[in-house]
Amino acid sequence: MAGPAVSPGGEPPLKRQIGLYAATAITVGSIIGSGIFRSPHSVAQELTRPGWALLAWVLGGVLSLCGSLALAEMAVTHSRTGGLYVFIRESFGNRLAFIFGWASLWVIKPTVIASIASVFATYFCQAVGLPKGTEFFAGFGAIALLTFVNLLGVKQGTGTQTVLTTTKVLGILALCAAAFLLPHAGAPAGASLAGPSRGHPFLLAFAFAMIPIFFAYDGWTDSTYVGGEIVNPVRNFPIAILGGTVLVVLVYVITNVAYYSVLSPGEIASYEAVGAETMRRILGDWGGRALAVLVAVSTFGTVNASILTGPRVTLAMAADGLFWKRAAHVNVERGTPDVALWIQGALAHRASRLPHPALPADAPRLHPGHGRDRGERSQLERMARRRGRSGRGAGASFLLHLDSKTPRGRLKRAGTLPGRAKTPAAPSSRSLWVLFAVALLVRIVHVLAMRASPFFTNPVIDAATYDDAARAIAAGHGHPDVIFWQPPGYSYFLAFIYSVAGPGYLAPRIAQALLGAGSAVLTAWIGARSFGRGVGLFAGYGVALYGMLVYYDGELLTPTLTIALQLAAIALALMAREHPRREGLLWGSSGLCIGLASVVTAPSLVIAAALAVYARRRAWVLLLGTALAILPVTLRNLNRGGEFVPISWNAGINLYIGNNPRYDETVAIRPDLQWKYFVQEPRRAGIRGAGPASSYFAARALSYAASDPLGFARLQAKKLYLLLAGNEIPRNQEIYPARSYSPVLRLLLWKIPGLAFPFGLLMPLGIAGLAVAGRRAPLLAAVVLAYAAAVLAFFITARYRVPLVPLLAIFSAEGVRWWLRDAKLLARAASLAGAIALFLLGNLGQGPMPREMNADAEYSLGTRLLREGRVEEAIERFHSALGKNSRYAEAWVNLGVIEATRGATGEADRSFQSALLADPENALALTNLAVLREKAGDGSAALALYERALAIDPTDETARRKVAELKAPPEPPPQAPLQDPQPPRSKP
Repeated sequence: MAGPAVSPGGEPPLKRQIGLYAATAITVGSIIGSGIFRSPHSVAQELTRPGWALLAWVLGGVLSLCGSLALAEMAVTHSRTGGLYVFIRESFGNRLAFIFGWASLWVIKPTVIASIASVFATYFCQAVGLPKGTEFFAGFGAIALLTFVNLLGVKQGTGTQTVLTTTKVLGILALCAAAFLLPHAGAPAGASLAGPSRGHPFLLAFAFAMIPIFFAYDGWTDSTYVGGEIVNPVRNFPIAILGGTVLVVLVYVITNVAYYSVLSPGEIASYEAVGAETMRRILGDWGGRALAVLVAVSTFGTVNASILTGPRVTLAMAADGLFWKRAAHVNVERGTPDVALWIQGALAHRASRLPHPALPADAPRLHPGHGRDRGERSQLERMARRRGRSGRGAGASFLLHLDSKTPRGRLKRAGTLPGRAKTPAAPSSRSLWVLFAVALLVRIVHVLAMRASPFFTNPVIDAATYDDAARAIAAGHGHPDVIFWQPPGYSYFLAFIYSVAGPGYLAPRIAQALLGAGSAVLTAWIGARSFGRGVGLFAGYGVALYGMLVYYDGELLTPTLTIALQLAAIALALMAREHPRREGLLWGSSGLCIGLASVVTAPSLVIAAALAVYARRRAWVLLLGTALAILPVTLRNLNRGGEFVPISWNAGINLYIGNNPRYDETVAIRPDLQWKYFVQEPRRAGIRGAGPASSYFAARALSYAASDPLGFARLQAKKLYLLLAGNEIPRNQEIYPARSYSPVLRLLLWKIPGLAFPFGLLMPLGIAGLAVAGRRAPLLAAVVLAYAAAVLAFFITARYRVPLVPLLAIFSAEGVRWWLRDAKLLARAASLAGAIALFLLGNLGQGPMPREMNADAEYSLGTRLLREGRVEEAIERFHSALGKNSRYAEAWVNLGVIEATRGATGEADRSFQSALLADPENALALTNLAVLREKAGDGSAALALYERALAIDPTDETARRKVAELKAPPEPPPQAPLQDPQPPRSKP
């Protein structure tokens, strides 16, 4: 709803809804743009010694902090919308404030937005390979898009700023970590370095050096413009301004140290694009493109910060009557100064059409010879640089020759044995340790944040099943199932942790964080073995920062252990082909790992088939290892249950859930009485035993496929779409609400109209990469296709799909590398068209993110709290479940039981009646209602209810006993004993 314009002199009706993190993100995002990637070049030209250059950066930061201290004091005193405009008005009056406001409106903000957008456009076009003529449209589109985002609301604008600022800071720190930890090449052959010094006297040189430094630090005033919208400004304003500035100082100093650790002072003074040259030295040509992406993200965030803060000055000026009063209009529903935003957007677009100083020629291509080289000599030099970084030292000597029979002048190493391909170099141990540390840190932060969730110490549904079984095993009672219902591997894994670390819920999640970080390292190793070191590291970091993997590492569920075992099996298989002398041992170990993965998640067994084809004559060794891993589970089922069930007996029912004419209904069956009634269907049909029950459901699924092949085919197409869709489909428990507790998930797992991140982006890239690179990594391609087919055979949920992520990340990285470097024009266009089509398929119509937990999880949490005696908390959860689904019969039943035990029989009666209204076949509601009728003395009504309950659930022993009691003939009342006659009494 739109609000009226503010009367002159009034305060704009803006809500205080910008928190500390968002305010800090505005400060940091406004400061860090493109300066840190270019300004060190100008500083190094004046100050030739690294120590003096670093001192200048520190001094610039100290002076910025002094300004921040003064600004923080003003911000606390005048915490109103308008920032510097308000401070000038309060200090010097309306005249100077008017001059500043008009300058900000007409000159400062529009030109700043337009100039930074032009830098963004340059690097964006370089990153995605667009021609130079499209840069204007990219900049124009960036301004339009971010203006629209800020028009949607303050939360949308600040949320975008938070994501972009966090991304840019992490990206810069990743650049620094790479500079410190990864080996790097020297200067390219033939590169000429300019003189590093301009010959000014020291003090004058120091003063000149401070100019680009102050330019890089500019922007710490911007968060004051939203002063009227900061929550708790007395506390948050100083932290946002000072803390943000301190963070930028640290980032800038660390970044300069990183530059000097890779480049010499003369090289920094020579290469204007210092950041790009540093990345090129570390990662080769990929580094230049990675830096282009980082600069594009950084400047995009700075543009958003300017668009977010600029209209607040116009709004405040209009509210004071110093500008067109309509510009003080505020959309009350969205909390945005919409008219001021439109005005600023129009002026910024006008400014973007004005000529701007062109970026140096070395900005997009680093310097001559650093781009994509197509000649043989450049290719030789590039290969030489790579060999220098392969772990053998930059000075290792080797011979190369061109193979005239190989297209495009591919290179072979002299002396390579015929018939055996050279093994690609694996990432260095240092790079893998850095990857492991990053992945582990992300997961530890997530796990610690999730402790605020009530589900952290109260696992529900499947997690509760695993937890209960693990506690029974750790206590020495063994697994509670006579024949395993679910694959038992994860329960035994949890039991081992409980027996070592105690019964707490933090230890298993820390263990899973370590496994998740190990999976990132395995992904990098497998990717490097298949496609090269750069692809491997890119895929490894993709896995390290993949939101759904981080989420499952914090849940007591199977994906973390499954993925680690699957990747270990694949890595051992790749090693087996490279080490003939240990081939048998490695293939057997690979089979053992995939067998253990199958004991955790049964569909993993299909990977054994793919590995067996790859193993060829050693397939029997692999299959023997797989059988040895599964054999103890099979023997235990046979010994305790007397039936031959290889792993678990839920395979048949899962097959039926995913292949029946009522797919949506069966997938959504509630995890209580409905599920119990569903599972007991074979028993009602007279079938006894776990194996026959599984076969019963499997036969029903096959019968459906045979009787309705067209409907079955439509269902498979629907499941394929669900498998490719970006939305994360829950199984009993919603996923997206966990974002409210975890800042990691807020950054790495989200949905906006047109993109469900991250799978909506990974899927099209991964499939495109699989299409172009699958032949060069047949094992990985076979595993992806086999496991995807296994998931499709059952039903689609995020938990079952997520093991595909690491291999899709590898194919995504290779596909991007191929598209940027090797693809011909026609192939590039075709692959891009295919990826866009898949992107649209996976992202359009995916719906919003659920903000709250679903009714099933709320109900299950309530039942757990009730068992622990926390009755009031349980009641709250039952009401929450009913608020989301008023026909949740089981929640009504539990509320009725609680009310009846408290003596509120009337409320209990109504609750049981509500349960029956929602589900007339709810035997438990009938039994409990019969108890109330019996206590009220209405035996006939109670008997009728008991009989209905027994007809629905013949296993209900309570109903059976009560029916027998109420139908029995009543016993005659006991007669009073005869009394002897009394002798007559005498008269007194």
